[in-house]
Amino acid sequence: MIFISHHNEDDPKANDACAYLEKRGFKCWIDHRNAKPGSLWEGSIVTAIENSKIFFLIFTNKANKSDHVSKELSLAVKNKLAIIPFKFEDVIPNKNIEYNLSNIHWHNAINSPIDNHLPELLANITRTLEEKKEKKDAYCILCGKSISDNMRRPFCKDCHYDNAIEIEQDQLDYKNLYCHICGKKADLSKTVPYCNKCELDFPDKLPQKTFLDMIEGEEKSFRGTIIQESEAKFLQEIENELDQEFTGDKTSVLMTIPGWEHEIFFDENEMLFLVEDKKVVRLSVHDKKLTSIPESIENLENLLQLDLSGNQLESLIESIGNLSILDFLDLRNNRLKSLPESIGNLKNLEYLYLDGNQLKELPHSLTELNSLREIVLADNPLSERSKNILEELRDDGKMVLY
Repeated sequence: MIFISHHNEDDPKANDACAYLEKRGFKCWIDHRNAKPGSLWEGSIVTAIENSKIFFLIFTNKANKSDHVSKELSLAVKNKLAIIPFKFEDVIPNKNIEYNLSNIHWHNAINSPIDNHLPELLANITRTLEEKKEKKDAYCILCGKSISDNMRRPFCKDCHYDNAIEIEQDQLDYKNLYCHICGKKADLSKTVPYCNKCELDFPDKLPQKTFLDMIEGEEKSFRGTIIQESEAKFLQEIENELDQEFTGDKTSVLMTIPGWEHEIFFDENEMLFLVEDKKVVRLSVHDKKLTSIPESIENLENLLQLDLSGNQLESLIESIGNLSILDFLDLRNNRLKSLPESIGNLKNLEYLYLDGNQLKELPHSLTELNSLREIVLADNPLSERSKNILEELRDDGKMVLY
């Protein structure tokens, strides 16, 4: 969950950010919508921060003077949330905010509408979540090794379910296992992956299922049912391009976030795909040295966001134009020399990032992107004809950077 911290006079900014993120599958919490009234207000805020992963701060002069915002920030630091501050007014932070954010990068949004910065916010949240999965902040319940926090699969790779599933229940020494949260030797006779102390300390964060249920049943419940077969075909072809074995009907749930409207899955290649009702709605395969995209990408007909930045793509296939509801496309830092005319078929596309490529000639069909709000083509050797196309987009009210 994403906690949005702001002063009440900045409600419009918070509402815009919330709507933008929730449209893309991220659950948000804002006080004027979610907090319980009356004496429960403060308690609702504390609980929300404890249950959040991201703390998004809308920093303005009013927020800087707000005791509530300062308290929320302190709670976020205490609960080790990832903090993403956007500065909308040129104000020196108060001592509490300055102290808590002394080692955190500020995003400059001074004197600029929040709409201009929502793609940057989305990218930062996505990147932060991907980085979080790498952090070693939990422990394998079988050997005690430091691993990523994952209540669904509280085992290290060496004790992964492929091995753990072979363990007979009567072979487990329940009194000599490790708490997944604190890493201390613990009696896990209740077959939950945490000790009694952590159960008392974190009652709202703990799953009801035992780790035996997870070993024996959780993976089976996902096999063959995570995504539609046609979409799985595309992911398999991407895996083949990456020279890795596709997990197929054994797709690993390496990170899920309880309470979110969607679930986020990472496969063994760190390819991220966000799933809703067995349909892939967001896909990120960045910095993986991809040289081509399979034609079967058109099978991802429910895709809203696609991030293929930092690869080695020299061209795009025509079938990318069949992603009819795509609204975010990131192709930065590839080797693209051309774009297909079919890109003009992406009628719902709002954000298109193409900076850092080798594009000279652009298709005139870009002018048919009626929903386009922002297009970036910096660091490309654009021809005069291509620049004229971009100026045509700019005249039409689009934000154009090149």
